[in-house]
Amino acid sequence: MASVSCSTFEARDGAAMLETDLMAVNPFLVSSATENVAPCSSFAKLDTDLWRKTDDPETDPVLAACAYNNKAKALDCSGLNWDDDDIRRYLTSVSKSKKWPFQGKKDIIEFKAIKLVQRITLANNKITDLALIERLCQFAKTKLLEIDISGNPNLQLEAQAITKFTNYPLLGHINFGDNGFDCVPVYVLSNLSDKLSKKNRQIFFSSKTSLPLRVMKK
Repeated sequence: MASVSCSTFEARDGAAMLETDLMAVNPFLVSSATENVAPCSSFAKLDTDLWRKTDDPETDPVLAACAYNNKAKALDCSGLNWDDDDIRRYLTSVSKSKKWPFQGKKDIIEFKAIKLVQRITLANNKITDLALIERLCQFAKTKLLEIDISGNPNLQLEAQAITKFTNYPLLGHINFGDNGFDCVPVYVLSNLSDKLSKKNRQIFFSSKTSLPLRVMKK
């Protein structure tokens, strides 16, 4: 108890306790000053920095300006001016917490379970590395229905990354508009179209409107 008191109490004028300051050996014992006090130097020192450390990833600083759209079950990280370094930092947050950090009510950082995200939009940013986008989407691989990566003018087509999207079991739509590549392989488009017709007939992401809903006609 004395060690804690010497490490945390304030002394004169709000300063930290000094080695020469006296502290009660037993704070619960009523006795005279000479019988129950000793200088702080006689007590074991505590490393109070250890109290500030935590293994809870939800308390770590995160880059989480994304929003969550309940209707679409979409993680909306569009229009944030993100570059490759920003998405790397967000990837680190998701990797550690195994949840999606996003900006909730009153700008408080909140977390959504991985399984609750079915759509991801990274539209209108400055991302160039498609592999980074695919790594982020992998967290929602089994649930993901749509991705929007439009409006990243320097985003480059990477054959390995774009092919991985064909292994997403439910992914039926990717908005590729206004990016740094001119075409998408036919086998990728065919794969997406097949899953769209069989797994999910609703499209929320288009190039014109933010999170609209269009029902595909049979």
